[in-house]
Amino acid sequence: MSKNNHLELQQILLTFAGLTDAQRQLFISQMNKYLLASSSQRKQLVEQWRHLPEPAALPRDALND
Repeated sequence: MSKNNHLELQQILLTFAGLTDAQRQLFISQMNKYLLASSSQRKQLVEQWRHLPEPAALPRDALND
């Protein structure tokens, strides 16, 4: 893994560590769904995630649900 990728991964892990319990549970649930999905289902999930609003565009309460 390149140093750049390592730094990006470290930033992702730090972001994950800063999530609330509910946010972490949602993230892990979605990750499990992705890991257990077939190739075509994974593509569909990625497309769904790409069309979600950016977190900054969501009301603050939506991030804490």
